[in-house]
Amino acid sequence: MRGRCPSTTSGHTSLEMNASSLVVSFDIDGTMVFGDPPGAVAVETVCSLQGAGHIVGSASDRILLDQQRLWQAAGVNLDFVILKHQLAVVKEQFPARQYAHVGDRFIDEAVADQAGFLFFHADTFPTEPWRQMETFFPMLTLGGRS
Repeated sequence: MRGRCPSTTSGHTSLEMNASSLVVSFDIDGTMVFGDPPGAVAVETVCSLQGAGHIVGSASDRILLDQQRLWQAAGVNLDFVILKHQLAVVKEQFPARQYAHVGDRFIDEAVADQAGFLFFHADTFPTEPWRQMETFFPMLTLGGRS
């Protein structure tokens, strides 16, 4: 399931990835405005990330087909859709300098930590324009050094 929000270019493949990129995965329920229950993250935030050239996907407890349908209904085509507990696989498919997962529950934080992703709670996820990512992800400006 590759693509972009309607106003942006086509999606990335793992071979096209630039190591300076950011990869962000989103839970759905309790995280996205179209989740059940609805969350705090707007579709426009996801589109903004995509428009800035970052890799964006879905990592949820929902089955893959259900995730794909929800994102398509919201008008978003993603770079990846996986089950939440398989988050580590994303690192194999999309080499990047920084990885983040956005969710609303302890399990989201636990799987993010286990996979080596930064965790953002949906209620506090920054919604500022994503073109200046170094504010939230300093690794992007430090050449990937930890």
